[in-house]
Amino acid sequence: MTELQNKFQWSVSRQRNFDKCKRLYYYSHYGMWKGWDMYAPEEARLCYRISKMTNLHMLAGSIVHDMIQELLESLEKSNLMTLDSLKGTARDRLNLAWKQSKDKLWKKNPNGIQTFSSIITIEK
Repeated sequence: MTELQNKFQWSVSRQRNFDKCKRLYYYSHYGMWKGWDMYAPEEARLCYRISKMTNLHMLAGSIVHDMIQELLESLEKSNLMTLDSLKGTARDRLNLAWKQSKDKLWKKNPNGIQTFSSIITIEK
């Protein structure tokens, strides 16, 4: 298995970030690198956690997209999901994300755990 590498890349969006704020560019592309690793320096771990933050509106939009995809997939299989089951699944996912964020599970494993910026405080 090859190790992940953070090679220099250029894109229009990276150039915009660089022009906007050099510090933003550094932290979003290099400062957070390997922050998912529990043995990474604390600054990298903090930058990585911050990069994974979301808000309720973004999470709700993501869940709506997921529900539409699951509905379309169920149509292909001729196993149509009901509106009530879709609503229930969406509510369960929102509740789970809220609980994970409130319980600060992102401190142990920020990958795949929802982190709401309105709930947490960054501790140095």
